[in-house]
Amino acid sequence: SQQSLSLSAHSSRGLTRVSGWKQTENRTPTGGQEEKNMAELGAGSLPLGEPAFSYQQEQELNERLKRLYPAVNEEETPLPRSWSPKDKYSYIGLSQNNLRVHYKGHGKNHKDAASVRATHPIPAACGIYYFEVKIVSKGRDGYMGIGLSAQGVNMNRLPGWDKHSYGYHGDDGHSFCSSGTGQPYGPTFTTG
Repeated sequence: SQQSLSLSAHSSRGLTRVSGWKQTENRTPTGGQEEKNMAELGAGSLPLGEPAFSYQQEQELNERLKRLYPAVNEEETPLPRSWSPKDKYSYIGLSQNNLRVHYKGHGKNHKDAASVRATHPIPAACGIYYFEVKIVSKGRDGYMGIGLSAQGVNMNRLPGWDKHSYGYHGDDGHSFCSSGTGQPYGPTFTTG
């Protein structure tokens, strides 16, 4: 059986939104902002908010992923491409083809934590797997984390607090490895 991990995005306070892959904005010739959002994966951009990618976009994405992960057979072990509407805590909402995460909880204490996993675990054949998230809004207090977790890890917790879960928390810059006690790891992170 496959024991690889799934992507997770978490928040425990305020309205935190995390986008899958990388969120970019187009600028109009006058310097203003266009309303259209783009998801960026690899070297190209794909429009969000449409029911599905076009056939050509899907083919381009598949070719990029084959070059990045040549040992992965996607028919046997699909790559994670979006957040799972079935594998999330109730305080999490998804939009833009399940590439954007919205925290809808109360955010008053650690019991209000919520998370979401990707649609598929990261295949072991990937070796090194790369992903990005962009924090669109940190919410009121900025308590959030990104991490990896095995299937079955509690979705009402921050990443890293439970067994088979690993996280990097934005409020303190600590990493967590199956424990509620973190270790200094890197800088704090917030909107941006």
